Amino acid sequence: MNIKQLFLFSSLLVSLMLMSCESQSQSQTTAQTASAAPSIPFENVDAPDFKKLMANPNTIVIDVRTPGEIAEGKIEGALEMDFYQPDFKNRIQTLDKDKTYLIYCRSGGRSQSACQMMNQMGFKSLYNLRAGFTDWEKTMDQ
Repeated sequence: MNIKQLFLFSSLLVSLMLMSCESQSQSQTTAQTASAAPSIPFENVDAPDFKKLMANPNTIVIDVRTPGEIAEGKIEGALEMDFYQPDFKNRIQTLDKDKTYLIYCRSGGRSQSACQMMNQMGFKSLYNLRAGFTDWEKTMDQ
């Protein structure tokens, strides 16, 4: 084998080793990412399940509707925190992140956004009333 062939052979061998190391590194990263399962930000529940969850002692119910909507009725004992108010996020930050929170609005949209925001702030146990107070009234009045 001459020097030129030896050089080409060595270069090829080094290239193969580098590609092997890179492939191994990527598969380890993929495996680590897959094993770190993402947390579910919150759970959507229907009115009967929401009511059952309210019985837990470490649970706080939050109504994120406007004062006008609340004037038409609300779930007894719920904290009133209008999602549209500029201080909403600051008020949420004062809450104990170790408690369970049941969030509702009129139809489920704002409360879902509130749950997403709270999850990003580090709250772990969040439940959204899927179809909101509208469903609560229909279901609980029967």
